[in-house]
Amino acid sequence: MEPITIEQLADILAINKNYISRYFSQTLNISFPNYINGLRLKKAMTLLKNINISIVDVAAMSGFGSLRSFNRYFAEQYGMPPNKYRKLMLNLPVKNSTSDNYVDLYD
Repeated sequence: MEPITIEQLADILAINKNYISRYFSQTLNISFPNYINGLRLKKAMTLLKNINISIVDVAAMSGFGSLRSFNRYFAEQYGMPPNKYRKLMLNLPVKNSTSDNYVDLYD
């Protein structure tokens, strides 16, 4: 949930940041930031199943710095905005509109 950089991880592990970067790229086929965002998105998916937690709070509780970045990463990864995912998971009616690209803060 807390922001973490590759430099911070390198300091914690006492390893060169370039080694960590290469490890993620070559071994896991993913960049360090994308790996962290993937973990955050998995957490968000769990939180979105709770209708009592607002989308804004889900973004914050998942470690995203802004609702905008959360919405963008979520849509890139799963092909839909978080509010639509929530509705599908909870079997709520989904309305298709041009605003589906944005999170409805009052939803």
